[in-house]
Amino acid sequence: MGWGYKLQVPKSISYGSYGGGYAGHAVSVYLDRLPVLFNRTLTRFDFKEVNSEQELYLFSLKIDLFAGGGVNYVRGFCESCSLNAGLVSPQDTIIFRQQPAIVRHWGGYLTAGAIARVYRLGKEKVNVTVFLNQGLTTMMEVPVQYTYNSGQGAIKLRVRGSGIGVLAAIPIRLKTFKSPAPYNRN
Repeated sequence: MGWGYKLQVPKSISYGSYGGGYAGHAVSVYLDRLPVLFNRTLTRFDFKEVNSEQELYLFSLKIDLFAGGGVNYVRGFCESCSLNAGLVSPQDTIIFRQQPAIVRHWGGYLTAGAIARVYRLGKEKVNVTVFLNQGLTTMMEVPVQYTYNSGQGAIKLRVRGSGIGVLAAIPIRLKTFKSPAPYNRN
């Protein structure tokens, strides 16, 4: 989970000849997730059949959709890390001061996305996942005070743990388990 911001000095009070300077800052904290997902195969594309009895194809592409929800848990954040940032230049000066606070350690979220799986001769070779997470509760509040040249202001950011993501994976088979032989009572 994280937050970020950017500020540009208004042209009316900037000392720069090309407009106001700008600066920003971004911070992240540890966030654990416990999801419950529901999966549905949307479609499957098969290319060049090898064995029709085993439904074995040279290449296959399977696209699954998933949706669900879960619980977020914020462990904490680096309180000893520098949370101040800014820009000091001959033209403009911007200084940020922030004091994040955890409002809730636990919070809910919803998620949805799609997985594309590529198979070769019936074995999964690679998959790509695209997803969206939407936090349902404010978990952190971050009051930010800023000073720029002769101006100043403040804003409060609310962080819920929302975000988008892309994952690419290559499955690694550590061990193949054979099904146990049927029990014979003779």
